[in-house]
Amino acid sequence: MKRGKCCGDKNTVGSIRAMLMMLWMLLMVCVFSSVNSISLKASEEQRKIVTVGFTESTNFLERKENDEMSGLAYDYLQKISYYTDWEYRYVYGEWNEITEKFYNGEIDVLPGLSKTPEREEKALFSDYPMGTENYYIYVRADDPLAPTREGSLRCVTIGVNENTIQQGMLERWNKEGGFAADIRYYPGNRSRMAAFDANETVATVSTDFSVKPEMNMVPIALVGGSDYYLAVAKKRKDLLDDLNRAQGAITSIEPGFTKELLEKYYKGSAVSRLLSREEDTLVKRNPRIRIGYFDNYMPFSGTDKNGKTQGILTDLVDQMLKQLRLEKRVSPIYRAYGSTQEMIAALKRDEIDVAFPIENNMAQAEKDGVFLSSELVKTSMFLVFDGTYDESVKNRIAVIRGNRFQENYVRRNFPEAEIVFCDDIYSGFDMVKSGAADSIAINELRKDALMSSFRYRDMQSVPLPEGRNICMAVKRGETLLLSLIERGITGLPDNYAVTSTYKYIGKNGEFSLEEFIYANIYGTFAVALLLAGVLIGGMVYIVISRKKRRDLDRMAHIDNTTGIKNRRSFDEAVVQIGNEPVSGDFVFLSADLNELKQVNDTMGHEAGDELIIAAAHCLNSIMEPYGGVFRVGGDEFAAIGYIPREARQAVFDRIRENCESWIGSCGQKLSISVGYVAAEEIPDPTLKDLRVEAERRMYEAKTKYYRETGHDRRGARSGLNK
Repeated sequence: MKRGKCCGDKNTVGSIRAMLMMLWMLLMVCVFSSVNSISLKASEEQRKIVTVGFTESTNFLERKENDEMSGLAYDYLQKISYYTDWEYRYVYGEWNEITEKFYNGEIDVLPGLSKTPEREEKALFSDYPMGTENYYIYVRADDPLAPTREGSLRCVTIGVNENTIQQGMLERWNKEGGFAADIRYYPGNRSRMAAFDANETVATVSTDFSVKPEMNMVPIALVGGSDYYLAVAKKRKDLLDDLNRAQGAITSIEPGFTKELLEKYYKGSAVSRLLSREEDTLVKRNPRIRIGYFDNYMPFSGTDKNGKTQGILTDLVDQMLKQLRLEKRVSPIYRAYGSTQEMIAALKRDEIDVAFPIENNMAQAEKDGVFLSSELVKTSMFLVFDGTYDESVKNRIAVIRGNRFQENYVRRNFPEAEIVFCDDIYSGFDMVKSGAADSIAINELRKDALMSSFRYRDMQSVPLPEGRNICMAVKRGETLLLSLIERGITGLPDNYAVTSTYKYIGKNGEFSLEEFIYANIYGTFAVALLLAGVLIGGMVYIVISRKKRRDLDRMAHIDNTTGIKNRRSFDEAVVQIGNEPVSGDFVFLSADLNELKQVNDTMGHEAGDELIIAAAHCLNSIMEPYGGVFRVGGDEFAAIGYIPREARQAVFDRIRENCESWIGSCGQKLSISVGYVAAEEIPDPTLKDLRVEAERRMYEAKTKYYRETGHDRRGARSGLNK
């Protein structure tokens, strides 16, 4: 009996322990659930909901029928959210309505607000402005007032947004100038532009960037300008602190961000083509502009057999005059010079007004006493040689007499090389073929022109690390002439200079009987001994010339190092697609090799070339079914095509895996930074929009790579790994 009782006690104790264990487990589940719930709630609370005042303005803030948004301010807001994790809620309305809600605290942030003492009492302003804008009075391009200046605005009706800084500046301009204009006030852009379109006002006030060329409006008077900000509601000091930190980070990490936005949305605005009063006076006093050029430097500049100037110089000047509507007021006069030094000397003697082409080198420009324009052409440099590449091709390098850039480039990049001077580019190539020189350094455009010819088609080339940037020059002190040139450059279509070279490259690559005889001299001599030599020679010439045309076309469009399409093919594809929005599954990919300079310096250029070829084959083998892959620079690639959404990730994973698994003959590994973007990610994007975004993502990937690996982009290890 006692044993049974003992056993019963043990069973009871076991049951109690089991119950306690179950209770403990339930308690732990409740605790963990509560902690998880609190964590999720805290995470949601960390993401701030920010209300944004949205008043539509061309190029600045726009909303389409499908509620997709675009514009400089929209992109700016999105970039800020990347650093603050803000989540936006938009409040739409006219300017008056939105500003009233903002000052009342119903809206948290308002983009595009200028700072004044009065506004500083009602709103908070960040340490950094979003940008700077000017305010102009616009009329229609076909209005009789268009060719005139502000004096013609007396007593006309002018529309302006009320309660804006433009209003105060217009009123002051009207009073101080005694124009007696009839100023009419509107609550926002929509009503103001509606009145202008309905001819209720003769003129209207708007910013320098918010008028597109297709709007058929021209500015005729400047009334003022100011910085504008992403303003914060008075009660949201927490948002101001977030904003200042974000803007500081963007300024440090992405210093070119605001410039990219201006280029994206405001290039070629109506204001950039408006001559100042001083510039207009300069044109009236000097209806002829004398332009000096470096002769025998095709496709940039040269003289044809009839003594007429040719090359992209004439195309650039004609297009710039057309953009500024000066084609009937200004006549260009061209003068050829045999060297850069002669041309600079003529510029300083006032024999010419403008010199082209000039290297974009500020230090050299200061020594020469000239002002440089913005960059017109950017091109890669190549070392051209005959046979197999080795270090000996750098021993004797041909340089054209008078080509200061080429000579300085060789001395700077190959200080140990012997310079062998030649008369022109053709004699330079002939010296390399004959062995009188080991190589010649020329830019990519000239290389393509020469190596597409029959005589030089078997020559080889390797890319060089430093490219060439070409611009125009004026005599130091000619600030008005320089500003006039800058206006013309700003209005040029994208890649205009590069695409203009193609017709001249084609001329250099035309097949001729002389080239045929040069390349087949022994066969031609043998055939000449035969009675039917003339007939056979003619037939052979016809057959080979047809094949040559096909070969020339391929050589002009295929990169001879990698076998994929080259920069020319890419530029033609860009022109063919145009500026129309792309949609659907259209994808743009930008890629750039990592560590190429390190490989070149430590393993040699053959190992570097092997990397370039491997990257090209890796990209092309995977992307070819969907579109085209192009080599657009020394170690830069681009791809465009249509990739279905469901296949994209697999495609880009294969690219990454193929690159990671490749090992070269010298043990070098393949690493590329890739950025890609699909059309569906951006509202109504053009090819240019996709390219800018893809390149931005690619550079972010490259920065991340070098930060994580601890390597220096110049080829050395950073920190302790040096």
